[in-house]
Amino acid sequence: MVSSELKGQFDKENIKTIIEIVKDFKGKGLTKIDESEDELLPVKKATKLTKYLSPWQKDVFNCIASIPNPVFSLSDVNKFVPVLKAKHPKNNNVEAKIRQILQQLRDIGFIKFIERGKYKKLWCIL
Repeated sequence: MVSSELKGQFDKENIKTIIEIVKDFKGKGLTKIDESEDELLPVKKATKLTKYLSPWQKDVFNCIASIPNPVFSLSDVNKFVPVLKAKHPKNNNVEAKIRQILQQLRDIGFIKFIERGKYKKLWCIL
């Protein structure tokens, strides 16, 4: 397993998911909003990406998708705690679960860790 604070962990499950995404988007290309930006995966609908995710990952991804800015903070995502608690009433530590899911979304390449509590979407909805 390869690990880095910025890049995350790459295990067999993450690699399998990444391979599925690459196959699905092969030939579709990446795009840049401007030259100083990271390359972004353009999608017409968020569901094109969420089909690869677990229910928790999908719920957090959808919260992130509703944040208008490409760069967002942990506190932006934590505003969705009531929504996520309602969807997952058996989970008593939703804030910790959000942090875990953000790490997982980073590990499969959907978001980028910028600095403590700050992330960037690596996809854009056309």
